[in-house]
Amino acid sequence: MVTAFQDRIEIVSPGSLLSAVSRESLLAGTSFPFWRNQSLNYFLNRMQLAQGEGQGVPTIIESMRRNGSPEPTFQFGPATVTMILRANPRAIAAI
Repeated sequence: MVTAFQDRIEIVSPGSLLSAVSRESLLAGTSFPFWRNQSLNYFLNRMQLAQGEGQGVPTIIESMRRNGSPEPTFQFGPATVTMILRANPRAIAAI
C-alpha cells in the first residue's frame, strides 16, 4: 500500500521482515533479493510487470541521496514493514 502525504510517502508491505533479510542490510540497501512467493515473482517477471531482482530499495535510497532528500526510514512491525520517504526540504518550503 502506498500513501502520499504533503511531506512524505509511506510504503507499507504486508508481512514481517523475512528471516533471509536483515534490518541492517535492508537499511544499507545491500540485502540479497528474496521473494516470499517465488511463483508470483516468476509470473510477474515473465509478464514484464516486475524486475524481481531486489533493485527497488537500493534504487530508492540512491535516488533520495542524489535528490538531497532525507534518508528513507523504516518501521518494522510484527505484521508489516513500512518505508517512509520524506520530502526534500526545498520542496516543502516551496509549498
